[in-house]
Amino acid sequence: MKNILLCCLAICIQIGCTPRISYQQTDSLPDTSHIVYEGGLGKSYSDAIIITKANNSLEGITSEYDYVAKNFGNRGTDWNIVSQAKQDENGRIYDVLVIQVNGKPEPLALYFDITAFYGKL
Repeated sequence: MKNILLCCLAICIQIGCTPRISYQQTDSLPDTSHIVYEGGLGKSYSDAIIITKANNSLEGITSEYDYVAKNFGNRGTDWNIVSQAKQDENGRIYDVLVIQVNGKPEPLALYFDITAFYGKL
């Protein structure tokens, strides 16, 4: 019993000490230069930004953050994430990214249609 408790404690310590890597800290992000943004401005499901040409979820999600950076500036300086959630709507899959743009009173929701790459590894 004592060995089991020590093992559990060691695992908890290891998990607690594992460094968390955020989007901005990663040096090996995928190349997203081939990504194409279609659709609308991302103000609703029907006006969603459609991400095409992403080969997998990592490229697709990285391209979402690239899009926000190109349109709103640097994360952490010009804007921050409030929330991010996957939504299913009318047979399509969306990533709804809510950001707070510095100097704006209300958060901004951006709708990305991720159907083309969702779940691809």
